[in-house]
Amino acid sequence: MDEYYDVVVVGAGPAGCAAAKGLSSEGFKVLLVERERLPREKPCAGFLPSEALKMVEDDFGTIPEDCFSPQASAKGAFLFLEEETYELPFDGEGAVIRRPSFDRFLAERSGAEVLEGWKASSLESGRFRVNLRLERDEEYRVVEATYLVGADGARSTVLEYIRPEFHRLYASPGTVKLTVLEGEVELGWDPAYLGFLRFKGGGATFFVKDERLTLAVWGTGEAERRALAVLERRLGLSSTVGWRRGIAHSNRMARNGAYCLGAGCALLAGEAAGLVDPWGHGLRLALRSGREAASAIMDSVGENVTPHVLYMRRMKPLLHENERQRKELGGRVGDFDTASLKEGFGSPWRRAFLRRRLFG
Repeated sequence: MDEYYDVVVVGAGPAGCAAAKGLSSEGFKVLLVERERLPREKPCAGFLPSEALKMVEDDFGTIPEDCFSPQASAKGAFLFLEEETYELPFDGEGAVIRRPSFDRFLAERSGAEVLEGWKASSLESGRFRVNLRLERDEEYRVVEATYLVGADGARSTVLEYIRPEFHRLYASPGTVKLTVLEGEVELGWDPAYLGFLRFKGGGATFFVKDERLTLAVWGTGEAERRALAVLERRLGLSSTVGWRRGIAHSNRMARNGAYCLGAGCALLAGEAAGLVDPWGHGLRLALRSGREAASAIMDSVGENVTPHVLYMRRMKPLLHENERQRKELGGRVGDFDTASLKEGFGSPWRRAFLRRRLFG
């Protein structure tokens, strides 16, 4: 027998939980579907800038202590280019969170019915109708709703179903595989900062949390060796350390302005829509897009207009700002102040060269 909800949200990360919270607070019957069991691990630095931290506290209340990493504060990032290093501070002090407990907190406070361990196996959507089949092991459930929010990350199943041509042309080619290395090592590094590495053939992001180093590398086959060599030479890391290896994915389709906000009554939020900043991070954008998706759905009730149209209008300033930041250095880019890069690469042509190298 079919189950009916006003809204189904797929993905219980920050984007999905923000959408579910906004809708449930206004009396919508919301189902929040997560394919993993919460709490689940995420290879994410969990750096929340002050703006994102305020959004969470405004919408969900005080964040529990167990959601924070011991160092708690987040100050920004350092960028390593060959022999040069540049500080990219946050505008104000943020926080470092543990994604497993943080996401569970958001889901519990979302006000939605939470369904864990289920994945979408088929999806049909019309102008104001969604039919979703969910599977877990040998079980299945069929859910009907008026609206859908897809917040299921870099390899979004919802995007693949509702916009198959966009998925084929932009989302699938834009998906980048990351090699994730994690280990307990000694490293002269302040855990209040992220580290960005950029070198010929690829790049990496690293951070220290709970006395463990995590390094996410992308690029050519030589990228991992290059990243480790930079850390060894610049920060004293021993490259002989044994690592726990894993694979993660990031969707960089927005590098060429290819965002997808959904279609009809089905909206996409967070990385499923291509919403990562030029550095490849997206917690602030995830929270913001989840909020805007919820508002667009609420505004469409009783109107002869689909929420997708309203959502595009709401998101237009944010998308324009994200694209502007890809073309400028010296002000805010993503969550970071890049004034040091303007000073180091003073001429316009040198900054243009650096932008291509940093953001593709």
